[in-house]
Amino acid sequence: MPSQKNNPHKIILIITGIAVLIMGVVLFFIPPALFPDPANGFNVLRSMRLGGGFNVLTAPDQDDISQNYSEFVTWWSPGQYLVPYFFKLVAGLNTGQAMAITVALAQLCGLAGFYSFFKKIGFTPFIAAVSLVFIVCQLAFF
Repeated sequence: MPSQKNNPHKIILIITGIAVLIMGVVLFFIPPALFPDPANGFNVLRSMRLGGGFNVLTAPDQDDISQNYSEFVTWWSPGQYLVPYFFKLVAGLNTGQAMAITVALAQLCGLAGFYSFFKKIGFTPFIAAVSLVFIVCQLAFF
């Protein structure tokens, strides 16, 4: 049986995972604010729910507000609003809570991917785990 001394990276990974989960739970009860880019994605979702085409934003025309214009949105992935919408439909959550679940799952999956990548390029498990801690400590992470 390997001693705990030989596996400090596992402790770091567990603590990091728990910290990310705690942030996800807090985010669930205090939903995030939206920046303009994701908000536009949710406007596309609103347009689709009101009968518009897939990934098409329908909005008032800026030159003549009595008219609408439709624009196929090519610069956002539909996944950024369809994944939260899935959680909203399946679990009966509001949009903020569905976004919180999506963010927490994406963070955990991303960290697992980074850990695998770091190990694949030759980092020791300890250095890979410490690298994840540095990633989580960045302001842009959350």
